Amino acid sequence: MVTRAGGRPFYVQIADALREDIKAGRYQPGDQLPSERELRERWKVSQQVVRAALAELHAEGSVVSYQGRGSFVRRQLVPRRLSTDISTSFGWYTSLAHQGFKPAGATRVTEEPCPADAAEWLGIEEGVTVTCRDRTMGVEGEPPAMLATSYFPGWVIEGAPDLADATKGGMPELLRAGFGETYSEDVLTVRMPMLAEQQRLELEKGTPVQVIQGATYDAQHRPLHFIRVVAAGGRIEFAYRYGAVPGDS
Repeated sequence: MVTRAGGRPFYVQIADALREDIKAGRYQPGDQLPSERELRERWKVSQQVVRAALAELHAEGSVVSYQGRGSFVRRQLVPRRLSTDISTSFGWYTSLAHQGFKPAGATRVTEEPCPADAAEWLGIEEGVTVTCRDRTMGVEGEPPAMLATSYFPGWVIEGAPDLADATKGGMPELLRAGFGETYSEDVLTVRMPMLAEQQRLELEKGTPVQVIQGATYDAQHRPLHFIRVVAAGGRIEFAYRYGAVPGDS
């Protein structure tokens, strides 16, 4: 039963329940989910709420919907990183948990001179010492999906010291804890990998990579960090949602 306790929207609670049913195997890949009418009756909510819940699952890749046929469980072969997971929760780990994947990888934190691309985004001089958080990210039992390298000015580490701890995850939440609400900007491109990237990602020759560069800002529009993500072609999907998604009325 959905409840207003805790302030979580009804559609989020329904999406969570259906997601757990899928992860538990009550609905297998290819199975049809209950109709919108059945879901409305089960949860005692409006059609708008049910459709918002299904839209949430569709966006993260858990289900696929067909006009006049309904919604079906989608077989997710590679992890999908949803923009709302990055901005509102623990990012990578939340995305994987929603899709039933287990994370794998390693994090290394060093102090090093700021490279030119990071300095431009951070508004600091190239070569200034910054904290570098370098992560190899993937899913258990598979080759790495992406490399994510973040650069933090010293004053950001002072305000959120856990960012310099390689054992601490949840970078979006660590930034919010130290600096309040944040927003981010990304620029995407595709290119061939550099030799070091090819080796770390265990890529076959000729495989391109998706490159995402961006920064996260606080309410004063100060850049808190620059990130460079290099993702292996065919091993991860990036999904973005735009506009106001209708939810609970």
